[in-house]
Amino acid sequence: MAKIGVLILHGMGNQQSDFAEAMIERLARKLLKQGFSRSDIIWEPVFWAPVFQGKETELLRKMKSVNDLHYTKLRAFAVSALADAISYQKVPSTMQHINVYQEINDKIKSGVSNLRYNLQQSEPDVPGKEYPLIVMAHSLGCQMLSNYIWDVQHALIPVADNPFEKMETLVGIITFGNNMPLFTIVYNDLVPITFPGISVDRFFPKDTEPGKLHKALVWLNFYDPDDVLGYPLKPLSAAYNQTVSADVPIKVGGLLTRWNPLCHSEYWCSGNFIKPVAQCIGNLLTLL
Repeated sequence: MAKIGVLILHGMGNQQSDFAEAMIERLARKLLKQGFSRSDIIWEPVFWAPVFQGKETELLRKMKSVNDLHYTKLRAFAVSALADAISYQKVPSTMQHINVYQEINDKIKSGVSNLRYNLQQSEPDVPGKEYPLIVMAHSLGCQMLSNYIWDVQHALIPVADNPFEKMETLVGIITFGNNMPLFTIVYNDLVPITFPGISVDRFFPKDTEPGKLHKALVWLNFYDPDDVLGYPLKPLSAAYNQTVSADVPIKVGGLLTRWNPLCHSEYWCSGNFIKPVAQCIGNLLTLL
């Protein structure tokens, strides 16, 4: 039977539907060494890339007709990466054929719903049980996840009337290569999402020590100092400083990437990332 659910969002750029499989496998191995079972966790990757891919492919097709454009491969990368961020914004529905912001929210909403269903299916003899939720996001996915949780917590989008889908069971946040700060320039007051969820202690055994629970409820934000698209969060405002447990500088990547901005895509399977994330998940599992 499962004890906890983990939702995972990828970031910008060319992505495949199996984007999280290698990371999940490495985390599962680490957790096995800590004494936990693979069945303790239900994982739910949210593959949102298809929302953009059709339009981006069409744009690149149109540009191929221009013979004097150089660096075509680099341009393809720029379109796949930058167009995601540029397109992901709230605009009046009359101004665009596709409401990208809403479609991304729908993808996340579906992922959360699927995760809850699979968690409950793992214990069919305990109907109505709700489970603690951990969310993980990389790069642009951090902004998408934060926006979604904010919208849910402020009743800006409709969700099913249960604690899990209302983000009340949120017990852990892992962000990495986080470029949320780049989206804050247009705001005066920087207020983060509510974390942890509302009265999360009710989703743990009644004899759980409050001190141990408080210590396990963390928002860890990982960044490589060489990653120009990955930033700390605590300096953003007093509210972020209080809500985010720690900005964690780490080194990721291999010989060709660990010393330059290419490290942005290297977090997923880095030992320097996998080890503390597995420890974070393990700390929560210990209490369940």
